[in-house]
Amino acid sequence: MDVSLPAHRPVIDYLDDVVELFRGRVADSEFTADVEATAHLWVLSSPETGIINAERTLEDYEVLDGHKLYLSQRAEAAHAPFVDDIMAEMRSTIGASQFAWSGTTRTDGLLATMLATITLVGLVALKGVWGSSLAGLGFGHGSSADGHVVEAWNSGRITSVVTATILTLVAIGIALWKPRPWAQKLAWSLPIFGFIVSAAMLRPVDSAPGLAWTISITALCAAIAAWIALRRQATATAVAAGIVAVAAAAFGLATFLGASPFALAAWTAWLPIAMLLTTSTLAISSTGLAAMLRRSDAGESISRESIRAAALRTEAISRGISWAATIMGALIVLVLNTSSYWQQGLIAALLAVILILRTNGFSDARIISPLLSAGITGLAMSTGSFVHWFLGDGSQTGKGSADQFGVNAWMFNGATDSWQPWAAAVLVTVISLIVLAFIANRQPDELAEARMAKVITFIDVVASLAFIPIVLIGQGVLTYYWAVS
Repeated sequence: MDVSLPAHRPVIDYLDDVVELFRGRVADSEFTADVEATAHLWVLSSPETGIINAERTLEDYEVLDGHKLYLSQRAEAAHAPFVDDIMAEMRSTIGASQFAWSGTTRTDGLLATMLATITLVGLVALKGVWGSSLAGLGFGHGSSADGHVVEAWNSGRITSVVTATILTLVAIGIALWKPRPWAQKLAWSLPIFGFIVSAAMLRPVDSAPGLAWTISITALCAAIAAWIALRRQATATAVAAGIVAVAAAAFGLATFLGASPFALAAWTAWLPIAMLLTTSTLAISSTGLAAMLRRSDAGESISRESIRAAALRTEAISRGISWAATIMGALIVLVLNTSSYWQQGLIAALLAVILILRTNGFSDARIISPLLSAGITGLAMSTGSFVHWFLGDGSQTGKGSADQFGVNAWMFNGATDSWQPWAAAVLVTVISLIVLAFIANRQPDELAEARMAKVITFIDVVASLAFIPIVLIGQGVLTYYWAVS
């Protein structure tokens, strides 16, 4: 269609009229409706000028009579081969590649968080189910650290079964709710998935080095498989799995050489927080984008394709680092919750809270959902652990060395005869699921959310600053200082 456009008027004055010309001339009614609904998202562009700023005129871009312009949505617009503003192009590229935490993506992310939390807590509960059922069938016997045979089906193990059953019913409830087709299918499959995975992976791991090496090998294989299967495009997955593999291998080697797994977990608990705070800086420095910015400032022309490729690599590496930090944080929380000392549980609880608060610093649903899932699961386990310690089930009497991994793992091996820890953990989980469901069904208020974001940012800063003294308290450094001073 040939359309004459005024060269001296701002494009925004007549863009809606141009879009209106296409209404009724397009056979596809859905496309026509889309044009009507999103006219403000449409732009004019050409390969020579790129996207034409709607506030400027065609004369500003030296568009002459006979030049061809394209009317398209912003994401599909033609682009100039070279870029004047690298930062604007980088923000546009990264923004287009992200799953923005808004609209249906936000709802889907919250649903995914709910299902992931059910899965994680359910897997922990099923660990106790498998251990007790195998012992009851004669394949093994539960035993305490001092060698005495214990009752296979004590109240702690029965509570694990009840917990797994409750979470299964919650998953079925989500499936019957039918919030999304994919969520319904995933919710129906969760009980079967949890049963198989807990049997295959969780049952054989009984020591800190064994757990670390299992995680290391699994993560490394996942990185290689993703890298090959997706034709070297699985940058985020490979980065996350690679970092976790190295960290887990280092943890396994250190514990094999005699280091305390709890001391290692406590002293390295700051690492996931630091990674989440510096993901963008680490990603930019590793992709060469900073060098491009310096070259652009020096007056050198940078091709659009180079900037887009570097920006996409930066986004993928940043996402991979965030995933790795989330996984490492969840594992550290899990290790500290099996400690004999409630002071180390303070570190685990605060780390879980910080994982939740850190979601305020991201806008990609693929980062926010894992952080929420790991944080809520860690907070539930920490709550159960504090009840475990309060009841005196975590004392070291008859429980072996304080550095012996898994001896006081009430959530795994039935180290407690009490049902209260699981009740507390399930209560926190269910309350969190209710809150997530409420948020998912609520229409967001941008002004209220902006105010809430400021409050969360303040709390996040306070929690991050308080983390260092909490680590010192958990490791007994301050107690030792007061004792000798």
